[in-house]
Amino acid sequence: MHAKRDQLDRDQEEQRRLEESAFERYARAQERIAEVEHTRDETLAELDRRREQAVADAEQELASIGVEQCAVMAELHGRRRNAEDLAAMFGVPVKRVRTMLRRTRDGAPSPTDGSGHSSEAVTPAADGHHDPGPREQYLASGSDGEKSETPAARAVGAVPAATPG
Repeated sequence: MHAKRDQLDRDQEEQRRLEESAFERYARAQERIAEVEHTRDETLAELDRRREQAVADAEQELASIGVEQCAVMAELHGRRRNAEDLAAMFGVPVKRVRTMLRRTRDGAPSPTDGSGHSSEAVTPAADGHHDPGPREQYLASGSDGEKSETPAARAVGAVPAATPG
């Protein structure tokens, strides 16, 4: 009977060691979970900061490009192109062309929609694809001999008026 009692004590001791080992492994796993979650959260926070910076940088560059576009419109308008001609050349609504010309003339910064995005900037289509305007369609169709484009007109994106004939 004494041998049975010793065997029972040994079995209980073994059971206790196995349970303690299991508890320790579980605790280590829990610590690793906390470390992984902390690393994940830090990485996501850094990505959020980088995303915000990328958005701010892009908005600043888009605003600069919008100013450049307004200047081109004003330059062409100063060379006796009216708003309707400019709208047809660049494939933008006449109202937008007039707003761009007014902005350049007044020297005012472009208005935003509250989110920092310009409400009037000429940008590619929302799906990211560029829709060719009438000028690009004209150039893609080839010249019929009556209309020719000067190097200066190509540089600023103008389409020369048709010559009578």
